[in-house]
Amino acid sequence: MVVRLFNALFRGPVLEKDPYRGKANYPFYGWLCLRYSYEFKRKAIEVFYQGEWPQTPNGVLPHSFHEQIRCWAKQEELHDLDINKFYGVKKNWSLDDKYELVYQVLAGESIRPVAIAAGINSGLLYKWVHKYKTLGYNGLINKPK
Repeated sequence: MVVRLFNALFRGPVLEKDPYRGKANYPFYGWLCLRYSYEFKRKAIEVFYQGEWPQTPNGVLPHSFHEQIRCWAKQEELHDLDINKFYGVKKNWSLDDKYELVYQVLAGESIRPVAIAAGINSGLLYKWVHKYKTLGYNGLINKPK
């Protein structure tokens, strides 16, 4: 019952790859780069708190999927329920905010817990730490694209 309800909430259609730009539109499912709906995340967290694991979507490694659910649950514990919503707009981090997170990592804390506590992807924090180590404080400045 829980698995059927869970699968019904999953939105993962395969979309065509744009042949001119080399990118696919979100959400897509065929290339293992998933964007889950907020409802899907909530149901996954509910099943997780019941001591069970929801069915892993096709093409996704169970370990990776379980780790993602643990991350969603931890973010909700540290922030609020809306932290896992995708708004489509990136937050502009100030230099001081970036430096504070980088400083925590350089002081010995692990990247993943710091990123989860901040509500960001650990890859983004890793990139900030790398830029700080190579370019210093000025490496944290957003460059125009």
